[in-house]
Amino acid sequence: MRIRYVFTMCCLVLAILVFPSASYCLSHGTDAEAFAYIMEEDGSGRKLHPIQEKQKIYNEAWLQNLLRTRPDILPIADIDPVYWPMIPIGYEVSTDTGRIDNLFISHSGHVILVETKLWQNPEAKRKVVAQAIDYASSLSGWTYNELNIAAKKYLKKYETTESDLADWVEKQLGPPAGGKPAFIAKVTENLQAGRFLTVIVSDKIRAPVFKMADYLNNYPNLGIKFALIELKGYWTETDANWPLLIVPRIAINRPCPSTPPPPPPPPIGFWTALKRNAPDSYDKVRNLVDEYRKKDGIEIVVKQTLHVRFTIPQNGRKVSVFYVDKKARLGVWPKDIAGDMILQTKLASEIIRNYDEKMKKILNMPEKRIKLSRHIDEVDIHEFKSAVDEFMKRIQNAD
Repeated sequence: MRIRYVFTMCCLVLAILVFPSASYCLSHGTDAEAFAYIMEEDGSGRKLHPIQEKQKIYNEAWLQNLLRTRPDILPIADIDPVYWPMIPIGYEVSTDTGRIDNLFISHSGHVILVETKLWQNPEAKRKVVAQAIDYASSLSGWTYNELNIAAKKYLKKYETTESDLADWVEKQLGPPAGGKPAFIAKVTENLQAGRFLTVIVSDKIRAPVFKMADYLNNYPNLGIKFALIELKGYWTETDANWPLLIVPRIAINRPCPSTPPPPPPPPIGFWTALKRNAPDSYDKVRNLVDEYRKKDGIEIVVKQTLHVRFTIPQNGRKVSVFYVDKKARLGVWPKDIAGDMILQTKLASEIIRNYDEKMKKILNMPEKRIKLSRHIDEVDIHEFKSAVDEFMKRIQNAD
């Protein structure tokens, strides 16, 4: 999934940077923008003067904390109801590409990333979209357990509780549809699919950001969805900076009628991408997959990543026993198998734990690593296959 983001998004962003002359009609505001008023019943009122973007009344840290403590200031339900109601689960969340300003999750298990940039920040131009793409790319490589760990850190610091993510969502928003197992499954599905709402929040959205976000939103198959929100500040007093009136508004980019829609990016199949990215490893991957394709109970699912899935005979559930990405990296997620709760027995838990321990040794992974992967050329294939086969056999024979 992360490879899909990095390759496809980079191509789209490059296209925008190379062809910046497309005409766009921005409907978010002009110099003749209307004022806000405080009105009395008799019709008298007082005009509120907007804060100009160059006036440094507050900084991005203040804005981030505002969103953390007042998430309902963001009109998320008007963007897509599936992301609402939502609660904060992360603040300055560390990823391998940087820190996500604010992280939220909806009652239905959908993740919302928020990046804040004030107009005066030079990164409020094109770079903010590239940053958001990087963060979404990093998050698409997370498991539910990794998200849960990040949420628990946030809850411990800001909510003085060590609740699990699912328990906290239930406490704050009520029981999710289908219960906590269904919630965990939906979050896991959204992470693996890279299905997020990425929101850029600013006191004023710059035109290049409109162009890039609009371009990316033309490709719903990418999973990522961009939204732009302006938080306009108004002085309520003529002789003091505080208090402020903050008015949220979804910033809409309206293409001119004469602007043709951008052409869709050409689809790139898994095997084609693998041959291009790792030509020396192509045959080794093909032989491994073909070998498992012939085994009973095995299903090969090829999307952006190839998954070898095994059907649990006791309940018909299908789990990914290992996967291969487009750069010929072999990977397993033993903890996700456990999270699927495929078999509610101590024996099944012991089998999964044993699989996790063996794969960490075979793939030379640290003890605390949850997502395990290694390039196929660095893996003893005989040991790898033996561990996979033993795992499937033990699960098959478990009561």
